[in-house]
Amino acid sequence: MSSEHPHVDVNHVPRIVLSWALVTIPLGYGLFQTLKAVSKLFTGG
Repeated sequence: MSSEHPHVDVNHVPRIVLSWALVTIPLGYGLFQTLKAVSKLFTGG
């Protein structure tokens, strides 16, 4: 049995970065919009 680490293909890195960007950008935008709406509730604006 070999104790070597499995080979990690470097070509997966851009795909992983793109996948995370596709999730975090809309999530961040939604969070920003939510915080803007909540601040209006608490500040009376």
